[in-house]
Amino acid sequence: QKVIGEETNQSPQILAGRILNASLLVQNFEPKVGIISAGKNNFYGHPHSSVMDTLKRYHVKTYETKNGAIVIKSFLKLQIIRTSNGEFDIIIV
Repeated sequence: QKVIGEETNQSPQILAGRILNASLLVQNFEPKVGIISAGKNNFYGHPHSSVMDTLKRYHVKTYETKNGAIVIKSFLKLQIIRTSNGEFDIIIV
């Protein structure tokens, strides 16, 4: 809350892209899922390997748009995640 609300007016996604202390971000928000929006062979080389290492270390399941479309549907306390390459998960929130 303090990192996002008081020091910046930006969303966690923008904060992660600009300031990036991925460990601090993951520790504060405790995400179960991470969506990486970066095209295949993008000019900037995103996502950075240190970000992916952090997500892996904290057991954050990641999906990447470079592998195709990602669809997330929410029903009460369930989130259904489906990708165009066949990945499928159901998460209880």
